[in-house]
Amino acid sequence: MAGLVGVLASANENKLKELRHAMPGWELDLLGTADYPPEEGETYYENALAKARFGRTLAEPGRWVLGEDSGIEVDALGGRPGVESARWAAGEPVERLLAELEGVEDRRARYVCELVALSPEGDEVRGTGILEGRIADRPRGSEGFGFDPVFVPEEERRTVAELGNEWKREHSHRARAAKALLVALGLSCVLALPGCDSSHRARPASLVAPVIREQFTPLPCPPNRCSDQRAARGRSSTCFATGPERSGSSPRNEPGFPIASRAARARRMSTEAAAQSLSCSGPASLRAT
Repeated sequence: MAGLVGVLASANENKLKELRHAMPGWELDLLGTADYPPEEGETYYENALAKARFGRTLAEPGRWVLGEDSGIEVDALGGRPGVESARWAAGEPVERLLAELEGVEDRRARYVCELVALSPEGDEVRGTGILEGRIADRPRGSEGFGFDPVFVPEEERRTVAELGNEWKREHSHRARAAKALLVALGLSCVLALPGCDSSHRARPASLVAPVIREQFTPLPCPPNRCSDQRAARGRSSTCFATGPERSGSSPRNEPGFPIASRAARARRMSTEAAAQSLSCSGPASLRAT
């Protein structure tokens, strides 16, 4: 999705760089204030939404506003520090985490990021990104920030700090959340499709990143949308699209879906393919990668 102008409700230049790379075509800048409200939510989503709503009060009327919250969850610490990652680290994230895990064998952990986008009209779209991995026994590498010197992504041997900023811009939890957000925007019918009315407003939608299991999600078309295709093909007025779900449940038994074959193809499908397959004229045409 391209051609949108937005601001990120954050003072973090590193996060801005990652999102600019992950959302090509968007014009993104920082909100331009250091006076943010405290993070008091119990979930990443609540914190991200609060930031986006705060940014909406300050941003120029025609701009989208992005709110972001992220953290690290360590299994041996019962999922902590989670939403309290920034405060828990107290400026020394690597040192604090290694001290907490001294002598602990279970090093499983994950990065989690939640992105919430508010349109100029105040409509909400969101995306979640998760990067599984483990905590190293000592810091390695010089790039990235936060816990990156001790976080080793799944199927990698090097830490994120060793893999480097270029790797991170493509594969981080934040990059995955951005890709999921772009698909959610497409599924909300923000993009005008051929023959469709583009005057409608976006509707809320939510997806998580492609590392999680996928399932099919039917979305009702807005009134008068895709009327040309429906009249020509006699198809349902439902937008069928695909999206990953954290629940991990199997594809829903909706009309038009050959369940077994589509489920197998969905497991190999990227968010980009999901976006390309979006159609309001009937069941989505999935593209395996």
